[in-house]
Amino acid sequence: MSGLLARWSPHALLGALCAGLATANVARATLFALLLAGLVVTAAAALARAATLHVLMCGALLLTGWWWASARLDAIDRSVLAPEIGQAGRFVLAITGPGRRSQFSLLIPAEARRFGKRELREPVLLRLPPARSPPQG
Repeated sequence: MSGLLARWSPHALLGALCAGLATANVARATLFALLLAGLVVTAAAALARAATLHVLMCGALLLTGWWWASARLDAIDRSVLAPEIGQAGRFVLAITGPGRRSQFSLLIPAEARRFGKRELREPVLLRLPPARSPPQG
């Protein structure tokens, strides 16, 4: 069993993290749910003597992914731009960091200062086609 765990350990750890990220789409993590899940992981690690560390690491990565994805989804839900989803309009943006160029797009962190007539301060990620630079001014 230890040879199998040693061979597939990186895959199992990554799979646990991905499962945690996906779990937030089903149920958002609350403090009570995370504590209860932590107890279940600890109990499972106690029962699995040979792979205790591996089980604990998988459980910790699953819970971390669940917590992180839940926090990101909660931030999206609290966004002042959430009611504007699906609407078109003019933005006024302030660039907040250096852009990253890839083969497929140009990604620039920015802050939305205005959408239409609405004043706001919301972090956004500006995604442009690779051949287009952002407008100046």
